[in-house]
Amino acid sequence: ERINFMPSFTLNEPTLLQNPRLHLNLPYAFKSERALRLHLIEPATSKGHYPLIIFSAGTNFTNDDLSHYFYPLMQLAQQGFVIALVEVRPKDVAPFPAQTSDLLSASRYLLGHAYQYQIDPYRYFLWGHGASASYSSLLASLTATNQAFNDEDCRMQALNYQACICFGLTSLKPTSSYFANQSADLFSYWGKRDLKDNLYIQVGSEADNLFLNLGLLAHPSQKESLVYYTPAKKALDDSFFSPYLINIVQNFLKQKVKKK
Repeated sequence: ERINFMPSFTLNEPTLLQNPRLHLNLPYAFKSERALRLHLIEPATSKGHYPLIIFSAGTNFTNDDLSHYFYPLMQLAQQGFVIALVEVRPKDVAPFPAQTSDLLSASRYLLGHAYQYQIDPYRYFLWGHGASASYSSLLASLTATNQAFNDEDCRMQALNYQACICFGLTSLKPTSSYFANQSADLFSYWGKRDLKDNLYIQVGSEADNLFLNLGLLAHPSQKESLVYYTPAKKALDDSFFSPYLINIVQNFLKQKVKKK
């Protein structure tokens, strides 16, 4: 009796891991009587050490739901980046500039565990998504050596960010009361530091650009910074991350991590 077998096929599938690894709720500091946590996206393959992106999200010194950003950031991780999604203290727990201090603490935690998570300890970036997160990230890049903004000894654990990515930074109003009391502002730090070229994604038109209106993009250190505009009606939620926008970020980062 003849037996009929179902046809079979050999699939030429990749043999290496494809999907990034996700480490959830890693505690990076204990402040204001609470543990602060981060999520970490690590490239699937072990091919050395990867540049680090320190990502935070928020519009009014509160935390967005970071899980909304897993999918677009995992796409970026597949291109060879370790990405940390960082929780910071909200303003009702710790007023500004505590959020900047938290980003600096998270950075030190991550660099202290660089070998464990395949992080290149010499190539790391800040990325703020939303007004307050962008401001806190940019301020962290400027004040990493100013002890007033650091909860750790900034001389013993020095930081030197490669650049900062700002999505939707349009106003400094939430910080005005702090700076009025402290007789200091972002711009005084801007002038004193050799700030790296940054990437700004501005919601609205060129007329709304905060830094351009204040003349800060004319600073010599910003001659190669990139500024893009997106319509004001487009919300800064997870749908904001189109493939085109991810490609802009990816190209910017790859230019920065090229070894000279």
